[in-house]
Amino acid sequence: GAARAALTDRRVAAVVVAPCAAGEPSLLVAPEERLSTTLRAEVAAAVAGDPAGGAASRVEVVDLDGAATRAVTGLGFAAPATALLLLFMTALGGGAQVMHARQLGLGDRFLAMPHGPWAIVAGFAAGRGLVALAQAAVVVVSTRAAFGADWGDPVAASAVMVAFCAASAAAGLLLGTVSRTNAQATSVAAAAGLAAALVGGCVWPLEVFGPSARAIGHLSPHAWAMDGLLDASRGAGPGDVVVPVAVLTGAALAT
Repeated sequence: GAARAALTDRRVAAVVVAPCAAGEPSLLVAPEERLSTTLRAEVAAAVAGDPAGGAASRVEVVDLDGAATRAVTGLGFAAPATALLLLFMTALGGGAQVMHARQLGLGDRFLAMPHGPWAIVAGFAAGRGLVALAQAAVVVVSTRAAFGADWGDPVAASAVMVAFCAASAAAGLLLGTVSRTNAQATSVAAAAGLAAALVGGCVWPLEVFGPSARAIGHLSPHAWAMDGLLDASRGAGPGDVVVPVAVLTGAALAT
């Protein structure tokens, strides 16, 4: 009663309820509009760092009306953020290989074969995309197995990952097309990959910034992918990640 009154009167942002039995999750209770990614991550980190709770402590999120969502762990933000950062940088780095193929004149040789230019472009893009998908699978499986990271609904998370890999592959193909040297493609890939991750909320959640900064952040594909993956980890299904998947797919096709 007292906790609910304090939450309703906005005297506190949230209430954390410690478990009575070992191994049980702590409860994070707050109105839905206050359950930001930052709040979830901070509470999860605090509980995990509590000597009484141990490294395996979990936090179950419950909104003020009692509707529980999926459990939140300390890896809830770090796992997808790190995965997107590495995937995008690797895909951009593949632009150097495209540039190398141009220098060798492989494009002209391919055009001499009974295939149109779109088939050649699709082949280059598919190669980059398959590498990104393989990396995504390794990251998801390893973080799940080694650290217990919860990626949420597998269909929703997979759809977001596939769309992001497609957008990343298209960006790498574009970089390899406009670059003049391998060194230029490699240096731009590193700088652009870090900048896109920083702006897109892979270093710090976009929820802590104002509307203008969040709007700018969503110019990066990372922001849309983070939206979808974080929603999936909170219990969203495939129908709830349609917008991020559509935006990322559209970006891949447009690029």
